[in-house]
Amino acid sequence: MPPVARGDVLELEISGLATGGRGLAKLDGFVVFVDGALPGDRVRAQIFRSKGRYAEARTLERLSPGPDRVQAPCTHLEVCGGCRFQDNSYEAQLRHKTALVSESLQHIGGLSVPVRDIIPAPEPFHYRNKMEFSFGKDGPGGLSLGLHHRGFFDRTFDLHECFLATPAMNAALTALLGFARRDGVPPYDLHTHGGVLRFVAMRESRATGQLLVNLVAAEALMDVFGKWGRELAAAVPSLHGFVFSLHRDPAQTVKAETWQALWGEERIVEKLNGLEFEISPWSFFQTNSQQAERLYTEALAAGELRGNDRVLDLYCGTGTLTMTFARECETAWGVETVGEAIEDAERNARRNQMHKVKFFEADARVWLRMKGAQELAPTVVVVDPPRAGLHPRVIDRVVELKPRRVVYVSCNPTTLARDLAHFSRLSYAAPWIQPVDMFPHTEHVECVTALVPA
Repeated sequence: MPPVARGDVLELEISGLATGGRGLAKLDGFVVFVDGALPGDRVRAQIFRSKGRYAEARTLERLSPGPDRVQAPCTHLEVCGGCRFQDNSYEAQLRHKTALVSESLQHIGGLSVPVRDIIPAPEPFHYRNKMEFSFGKDGPGGLSLGLHHRGFFDRTFDLHECFLATPAMNAALTALLGFARRDGVPPYDLHTHGGVLRFVAMRESRATGQLLVNLVAAEALMDVFGKWGRELAAAVPSLHGFVFSLHRDPAQTVKAETWQALWGEERIVEKLNGLEFEISPWSFFQTNSQQAERLYTEALAAGELRGNDRVLDLYCGTGTLTMTFARECETAWGVETVGEAIEDAERNARRNQMHKVKFFEADARVWLRMKGAQELAPTVVVVDPPRAGLHPRVIDRVVELKPRRVVYVSCNPTTLARDLAHFSRLSYAAPWIQPVDMFPHTEHVECVTALVPA
């Protein structure tokens, strides 16, 4: 039987951070995960779930703070499900992320790989070039616009200021909420599937300052939304385009059946490492432009390119890495399963006069079985997979191509560790790991490594 039961109130000393951002405490070896606690805190906490090997608790009272606890600037920290570590010093966040990478390599991959010092973000606040906000019925007059309450998919709170969003995004959000309340347009109800307003997605270019606002709704109130676009342009001078997207599917995801610009342009332009990229409302693009430049620089260095190299970029998205590599090699091919991303990649290749790149719409595992992979005979393979990491057969087929280097860009240390162990069994080893902090105040960490034949 576990030594604690649901409802028990305990005094706990927090010794570390667990995956997911919860505090970690131990009672004679029994693990307790504590919401709202940081290393060094001493807290009174109540158990809400008890299992055979661990328990989960919520902080009731902080008896004494840990040495790295700081005052968070955001007033929404206790309820927001977004950046949960604002009250942990940035230096402590970096130490935690580095340790997370090392522990994943050791415990999941069984690997002993040197982890370099993490590259910190030069601006830990207001760094995101993309934000998604949700309408709800929890605010005054039955309408709210902001982010989700932590742990609830169907509850939102009015956002006064988000410290990850830019000032222009915050100003646009406040203005849109005012328009919606003034005109009495109701939010979409997730339970009855009635109502109109669903999401607001925003993108802002760090290089040009252009702001693109995408209103997602279940009905096309074009006269009303067109008026909002004109009013928003007057309220936010950096607005470059106001887009309406129709989304009638009950699924609570930010997507669109159709979309069109109601004011201004439907794309903005961002610049990374001397290249220009057009970004539409639905393009995939790294959400921290400043750190993306550093991430791509590290990836390029990991490739150790020669002028006659042939590069294969799997999971290429809109081709940002493909074109970064193409400037220093003989040719570069990108493979991506999302057709819209390939269209964006081809458009951006033309914009940058990249004649050495080709893009293919295909699943990476399928494409690697086709003659294209053998035709290219890549000397360097780049992989930047989603959080789920690489399918084992993708790893097998990449190794069958016998590249002299594989550059792995990862957004998930646990699946990175698993995949590196698979590569290791096939005699490709990683000599080092370079973490990059793309998302301060969250638990997420990106990594770059190179795999070479052992």
